[in-house]
Amino acid sequence: VAKCNEYVIDLVSYLRFVFGDASCINMLPEPQVQAIHFTTFTKISETLLEIIGGAELDTSVRSLNVLSLLRLQLDVNFIIAFAEECTIPDLKDCLKQLHQTIDLFVEGGMDKFLTIEIRQQMYPT
Repeated sequence: VAKCNEYVIDLVSYLRFVFGDASCINMLPEPQVQAIHFTTFTKISETLLEIIGGAELDTSVRSLNVLSLLRLQLDVNFIIAFAEECTIPDLKDCLKQLHQTIDLFVEGGMDKFLTIEIRQQMYPT
């Protein structure tokens, strides 16, 4: 059984600590707490999208193949599961574009994506 990468487990553990009940972040007004959550998850999504898009963020990432995308899909699903655990409504939507992009690469079927009706069913807005 495949599991996500250790760095993702560490990231989620860190976020659990930072966003946890004992965190001083939770002493802030609710709008600021939500903004911190949304900013954090948006940055995670943007960074991973940049890696998929070929941005030169890390010289150790030389290329992506189907296996690496499948592993990344596991990682993203783990992060999404954590986002769903948080009490912030719609937090997982920050990861929607990333999730859809990885699914598109992994599942293939670019012809489905190019057909507007099918794309709207697969990826509702």
